[in-house]
Formats: sequence, C-alpha cells, structure tokens
Amino acid sequence: MVEEVQVETGKDKNAKRARLTLEEKKILVEAVHEAELKTTGEIKVHFSYLEKENDILKSAKRYFESLRMHETTHHNGMLLYVNPSLKKFCVFGDEGIHKRVKQAFWDKLVVDVSHAIREKNLIHGVVHAVQVMGRALSEHYPASGHDQNEISDDISESE
Repeated sequence: MVEEVQVETGKDKNAKRARLTLEEKKILVEAVHEAELKTTGEIKVHFSYLEKENDILKSAKRYFESLRMHETTHHNGMLLYVNPSLKKFCVFGDEGIHKRVKQAFWDKLVVDVSHAIREKNLIHGVVHAVQVMGRALSEHYPASGHDQNEISDDISESE
C-alpha cells in the first residue's frame, strides 16, 4: 500500500528534504534494533531520494528482493520504504507475515504512520511504524533465544 503524506522540508514547502542526519539514523537504527529483540522477524527501513520514481511500490519490491528479504527463515521480513522527495512511503511484507496479519493491518499501519508524520515529523512517523511492525512480528513470530539477525538494522539510502 502506498500513501502520500506531507513531510517536513523546512520553511520552503517545495524544498527537497535533506538526507538523514547521523542523529536521525541513530534514532532509527535503535528503533529497529529494539523492535527486533522480541521477534525472529526482520525490519528494514530504506530512504529513497529519487525525484522521479513512478511506482514506489514496484521500487520497494525490487529493493526487498535485492536484500533477499524474501529468503528469511520464516518469510517474515518487513520493509518500510520512504521517499521524502515525493512525500510518499509504502510498507512491504513477505508472505509469512502477510498471511498472519492480513490486509487490515497494513491499511491501519499506513493510516497511523501518515497521521504520526503529519502530527509530528517524518522521523517520529518512521519510529512509530517500526514499533508497530515490531509488535506485529513479536506477536506472530516471538523471539526464540537462538535468533540470528538476517538483515542489517542499518538504515539504507539511495539517490
């Protein structure tokens, strides 16, 4: 599901949002790490700064596959793909988690994250998304004590 939302860009509403700061990356990596402590699932956050990205869902799927997130042990990878330049984001989940949470979860997540971004800011919205994704993963795929981090928690960016 794709959602268009307003993201903070400073005083000029037409200005392109700058890349993430080191502090913002640190906040987001910590959120992913905390969310994954309670689950065997994997969460990835990616920021694209392409100014022309015709189909953000297609881009997210391609990135999901390039990371081999569809090859996680339980098929429970989740990707939050954000393009602040286009003021859009989407969430993409592998078949294992999708079968468990159903479409209503994704629809509500998009609405909630959109609201969090509009009410606070982009980073707050992304942290909120990661927390909600982590709760869903921990409910359906709780940590077993022998979990291996299959996908890096680092926040990735592309032009």
